[in-house]
Amino acid sequence: MSGPAERYAAELRQGSELAAQNADAVWGWDGPAGRLRADRRASFLADSCGLAPGVRCLELGAGTGVFTERLLRSGCELTAVELSPDTAERCRERVGERAEVVVGNVETGEGLEGRTFDAIVGVSVLHHVDLDATFDSTFALLRAGGRFAFSEPNILNPQIWAERNVPWVARRRHVLPHERAFTAANLFALTK
Repeated sequence: MSGPAERYAAELRQGSELAAQNADAVWGWDGPAGRLRADRRASFLADSCGLAPGVRCLELGAGTGVFTERLLRSGCELTAVELSPDTAERCRERVGERAEVVVGNVETGEGLEGRTFDAIVGVSVLHHVDLDATFDSTFALLRAGGRFAFSEPNILNPQIWAERNVPWVARRRHVLPHERAFTAANLFALTK
């Protein structure tokens, strides 16, 4: 994995590019199957973390708000953090005042100082970040007994494998060189 400064710069460039495009189409969320997949992932997160009115939830890596919008259906009090100001702005446009959208850094905790949450969630964010730094900075914000859930690219999925191993597929799918993919066991092992 490259150093933090190089990764942050690459993520910011990608955020600017995606904000200028229809990011939902780039990631495949805008068609019927994509909307169904997004709804299922958001339901998994909401159910796993017991999201409901009064539950303070932190969404890591909100991007353009595809999942922010869906998580809000639970009635939770949502704070969405995003590294890229450009994609954070798209997220704000999507959700308005229903969520607090913070430009910040999940590896350093920048933008999240002094807060506590009942739940932490994320979709396709952990494969972009330094796991130890992210868990140290964000899980410190999780109240005792709080819950967390993530949905990440599975390297056993043929599409994900191709994105990580076939250069032209990686370029077409906007996969950055530092991005990874996991199996559940691999991700668990990395967090020890």
